[in-house]
Amino acid sequence: VWPLYYEVIQNPISMAQIRNMMLAGPSRGYATLQEFVDAWRLLFSNARTFNEPGSQIYCAADDLEKVFN
Repeated sequence: VWPLYYEVIQNPISMAQIRNMMLAGPSRGYATLQEFVDAWRLLFSNARTFNEPGSQIYCAADDLEKVFN
């Protein structure tokens, strides 16, 4: 991943991490629905923070968040 990413994004998260937490179950993964929702919101926010407005990733984050909401 881009080294600069970790300088800009203080709380990185990936879809793979979200998936792994889901599969881990409530004892080792997400204990509540709100934790799951917060993880996705963080992912969308990180994508928009790091990427230029109008870029493919920025727009994808917007589109996915609209579906998620």
